[in-house]
Amino acid sequence: GLNSPFFKIDKTLPTTTHELDGVIGECGWFVSDVTVTLSAIDATSEVDYTKYKLDEGTWTNYVDPFDVTEDGEYTLYYYSVDLAGNTEETIEVEFKIEHDTTPPVTTHEFQGDTGDNDWYTTNVVVMLTAEDDLAGVDYTMYKLEDDTEWQKYTGILVTEDGEHTIEYYSVDKVGNKEADKGPFDFDIDQTPPTIDLTWDDEDSKLVADVDDETSGIAKVEFYVNDELVGTVTTAPYEWEVTKPKQGDKGQAIVFDNAGNEAISPEIDAVSQSQSQSSSSTPVPWPFSWLFCLW
Repeated sequence: GLNSPFFKIDKTLPTTTHELDGVIGECGWFVSDVTVTLSAIDATSEVDYTKYKLDEGTWTNYVDPFDVTEDGEYTLYYYSVDLAGNTEETIEVEFKIEHDTTPPVTTHEFQGDTGDNDWYTTNVVVMLTAEDDLAGVDYTMYKLEDDTEWQKYTGILVTEDGEHTIEYYSVDKVGNKEADKGPFDFDIDQTPPTIDLTWDDEDSKLVADVDDETSGIAKVEFYVNDELVGTVTTAPYEWEVTKPKQGDKGQAIVFDNAGNEAISPEIDAVSQSQSQSSSSTPVPWPFSWLFCLW
């Protein structure tokens, strides 16, 4: 029999795509080196070769991905040819590189209710805000107090009373690291002081036994019958009552340095013996002569 002739027909152009791999900054261009990868396919006769050039450079056979490392605005040209000789139309793609060598800038804000002397009297939220105009911020690290490990910032809530410090830094998407910032101080005292008020009969004094474990005692105000009679700012916290009389009531309010306060219960400002003495009843006069005669 006759042999049938065998032949191939390929009229289809190859197809080439590109990938630009690098860090795109907040501004829309690359802020790092760029790796260029070209990928070509052909449905029938397979790809013979791919050529490319940057700007007005010479055409080069593409073999492996290549890096573009200098700052500048570029135009990449490329096309592929298949084994049948079909030549793809030249493709153009523009890109820009402006390397980012500047680290981000981070600031902090303490959020909470403030009392006296810059003490916070509630839990404190620490807000860290980082900005980077080129590559953009990758992450922020922080640590509370001197003896803790660095942690990635996702939000900070501090609830414990005491004196606190925070340090922090940020890193952008191309690895520029900000210098450590801090330590910055903030103090929390949410706990009122304690007070125990007693009457010193011998010296006619109101005596306040007070304590505050965090910010310390600022002052004690002494009241007699709801009227402020004196303020004491240093130990001992005592106040002499002039000419106390039956029925007088004493009370005191203690304030710590953060502005927290505690009020004592009311107490008698005259001793029981004085009260009894001042309220004793004289013997009726008609009967007094009997005692004399007796």
